[in-house]
Amino acid sequence: MDQRPSWLPLVTGILLIASGWAVIYLGWQRAAAQKLEVGQLPYIVSGGFGGLGLLLLGAAAILMQVILHTSYKERQALHDVAAKLERAAGAARARDDDTEESGSRGGRRNSSR
Repeated sequence: MDQRPSWLPLVTGILLIASGWAVIYLGWQRAAAQKLEVGQLPYIVSGGFGGLGLLLLGAAAILMQVILHTSYKERQALHDVAAKLERAAGAARARDDDTEESGSRGGRRNSSR
């Protein structure tokens, strides 16, 4: 059976999203402290784009975790179905072997009910 996917992408994604919001907030606060609009621009650009980049990276990490976990669950379900089919096939083979043995002995099956 495959190994369970790690929770590291989820934790990393949550930390990146929290960091992204913090960077946006700090950029906004620093820009608000500037008197001139020209002085605000570097804080808005670096805080806005940097924070947005961290948010997107965090969302991608969480999406990767969801995909890995879903894939693991699907493989696990497929493995369970394959095991059940093997058991059913084995039971069918055993039933067929018993039927062939009783027919080769020359005995007749009792079909009266």
